[in-house]
Amino acid sequence: MADASPNHFPNSSSAPLNTGTCDAAAPAQLSLGRWRLAHTNPENHDLQGPSMSDIATPYRHHEFDTPKIAPFSSAGPLLWPTLVGTFLRPVTESAPDMIYWFCNHGADFQFCFAHADYKKVEEVIEAQKKTFQTTTKVPPADGATVGTAFRGDRWIAKSKINCDAPAARRSKLLLEFLHSTSALYLDSIVPVGDYWGVERLVDATENPKSENPLGNGFESLMHLVSNISQAQFDLLDGNRTLWMLPQPTGNTRLWL
Repeated sequence: MADASPNHFPNSSSAPLNTGTCDAAAPAQLSLGRWRLAHTNPENHDLQGPSMSDIATPYRHHEFDTPKIAPFSSAGPLLWPTLVGTFLRPVTESAPDMIYWFCNHGADFQFCFAHADYKKVEEVIEAQKKTFQTTTKVPPADGATVGTAFRGDRWIAKSKINCDAPAARRSKLLLEFLHSTSALYLDSIVPVGDYWGVERLVDATENPKSENPLGNGFESLMHLVSNISQAQFDLLDGNRTLWMLPQPTGNTRLWL
């Protein structure tokens, strides 16, 4: 997944939602899915979607240096699932109503979450950092919320960026999408000795007609996302030597 650190969100904002007028059409009442975050009134059982208080739920963006002690130092290709299973799993379990997502950057990794009592979650994060002797690379900035977490032109048309209702709705939907993907990954990892790995599905060696030829369930998901969105992806062809930067030789546009 592409890096989603604050440095890559030049137009994201942690400012309060604008209450001014907007030319873009927007529904009078936000309907942002069925998530119930910590601010939601538990007696409200309607399925219309969270209230505006959900959009105001604090959003916290953390980045950590990858630990260099066991089991991570010897995990090899199982490093990422081991980080998720050993370091992040206890954090996600500390607040079952938390919505979160995470991604791997190699030398560091990212964990973002939304929760009313975020300080309680961050106490667990600090305990994990101490246990596994790692440090924070990028600390969270105060003031970000579910409704402002994804507000740049990377995520929504320029004409809607300053229009609060659709911009907040888009930010919420993006967070839900990333949460679903991360929660599914967490659900699909399994213990492998002292480490964690991703469960294997039936692959092409077992069934030539397998819809997951490499045995990874995300293959089918990427295919379906492409079918839903009609998204296309550019594959850049190139070559390099030890003494020169990569030289592009072509560009291929792909459908998954």
